[in-house]
Amino acid sequence: MNFDIIREQGLFRFLFGFGGRAPRSEFWTYVVVSILIGFAFGFAQGFLIAMGVHGIPGLIAFAHFVFTVWGGLAIQSRRLHDLDHSLWILVATMGFTIAMCMPFLFVLADYIASNPRLFSGAGPVVPEPPQLRTTAYLACLGGVTGGLFWLWLQIKMAFFRGTDGINRFGRNPLN
Repeated sequence: MNFDIIREQGLFRFLFGFGGRAPRSEFWTYVVVSILIGFAFGFAQGFLIAMGVHGIPGLIAFAHFVFTVWGGLAIQSRRLHDLDHSLWILVATMGFTIAMCMPFLFVLADYIASNPRLFSGAGPVVPEPPQLRTTAYLACLGGVTGGLFWLWLQIKMAFFRGTDGINRFGRNPLN
């Protein structure tokens, strides 16, 4: 891990910049910085909650969420650029996984809406529709497929060396 990267690039570009390429060391530096910032945010939230402060812990949680999502997408974008891939491959993976789960959620919502006694302990009044089980299987299949592809991308970003020389996203950051 090379914390000099933060000093060289500036903290804002390190956390939120989408352009250029990032070597593995920058990716792992982001992971460590993200974990440390997560601990700091969690400690601050716990301290404020223990002191009886209301409202501010929610703002801290939102700030941590924005930092994690935006910063994570930024470093993954630069890391994928180093591997000569676009961020769109990650967005497509997430989109595929969500799209495969959506029909199940619609059928499930319709089933719950037609069963007002479902959560009252009296049991279901309307029998389970057959499409509920079918869409559940498709959602699981899509979720597992998308999850495995996402995991492969994470492994590739964490452990594979970037492309040598110049690629379509710029020069090699190690040279």
